[in-house]
Amino acid sequence: MKTWLRLTLVICLVGGGFTLLTLSTYGLFQLGLNHRTELLLNWWFAAAISIFTVVSGLVVVYDCSRTRLAQLALALQIPYFSSPWFGWRMACGAGLTAVVSNKPIEGFTPFAGVVWINVEIGAKWAFSYFDQQPLGIGINIVALFLFIALRHSTRAASQTGPA
Repeated sequence: MKTWLRLTLVICLVGGGFTLLTLSTYGLFQLGLNHRTELLLNWWFAAAISIFTVVSGLVVVYDCSRTRLAQLALALQIPYFSSPWFGWRMACGAGLTAVVSNKPIEGFTPFAGVVWINVEIGAKWAFSYFDQQPLGIGINIVALFLFIALRHSTRAASQTGPA
């Protein structure tokens, strides 16, 4: 695995996952622990995904040939979907998300007609249901690039054999 890829994965997975856990926990305490049950369930879900993301990055640090968890953590960050019924979005470390939607999406900048763009450094996570969001579908281009680079690196290493 190339050094730039390994270091970028460490920053995005370990740093971004930790940032996501920290921001989620801070948000939970800002709302108060006696808040709605669904917020607590969302926090547990965010905490589990954050910890998984951190662990997947640490596994790559420990042994750069073990990339399955990192690939899954990156795959979870690729899709963006919003609708009145269900929504999903995740970015750890960095994100460049492009979404196609016929209505404005909060936090996104219009780019070309029905395309909306959002650039982020840090971490962002959203899981919603019955939240009346506009219908939109998109991808996190940074996560997609890292996923493809990691898959390519893994395949190249398996074809050349152990060093």
